[in-house]
Amino acid sequence: MNLRALPRNDATSTRSSEGQLTAKFGATAGSCGIFCHISRQDLLNDVVDDLCANGFGDRSLREIASSVGSSHRMLNYHFGTREGLLEAVVNELANRRLDADAELFPLDGRDGLRARWEQLTGSERSHDADRLFFELAAIALRHTQATERFRADYAEPWLEMSARSVENTPIDTARARVVTRLDVAVLRGLLLDLLVTGDDADVEEAFEVYARLRRTAIDTAVESMAVGD
Repeated sequence: MNLRALPRNDATSTRSSEGQLTAKFGATAGSCGIFCHISRQDLLNDVVDDLCANGFGDRSLREIASSVGSSHRMLNYHFGTREGLLEAVVNELANRRLDADAELFPLDGRDGLRARWEQLTGSERSHDADRLFFELAAIALRHTQATERFRADYAEPWLEMSARSVENTPIDTARARVVTRLDVAVLRGLLLDLLVTGDDADVEEAFEVYARLRRTAIDTAVESMAVGD
């Protein structure tokens, strides 16, 4: 979930022509450098960085535009509405998160948990993107159209990658999906606890307890399968 630290997507085929801008905003827009040379992807990258730092909250398009040095008209041109901007942000963060999560796999079914936890809580990590993630999760509870991608990708990509990671281990795919879903719930819950309370020591101890319980459960499952064979 280390989204902000990931390379921002390059702008590709998203630059608007002067003709499009002129038709949308009038003659002055077509000749104005601030409009003619900002692509949708560049603007979206700036917005995502700003939201990571300052949150989404109830900020208007005008407030967000001012914060990123753009204009309400420019955001409106590329994203239409505040809901449209939210949907674009959700999709962008989903793509970055998939890239980050993919780096964690393949992992051994018993030892991969520590690597995931250290990625989430490393001292060099900025938690701005994590705060935005949980803010978007709260919005997704309302099942708005803008957060449809967020809900779809909330756990499934991790489950799919986990299943692939145990293909050559004694752990069966079905059990791996169950364990991974539990991992996702526990790690995100502990991270939220850490961000809200700041109780580093207690949260770390809770993680260690879960890790021991998890290892014991997996070892027992593997032994049971061996006996069954």
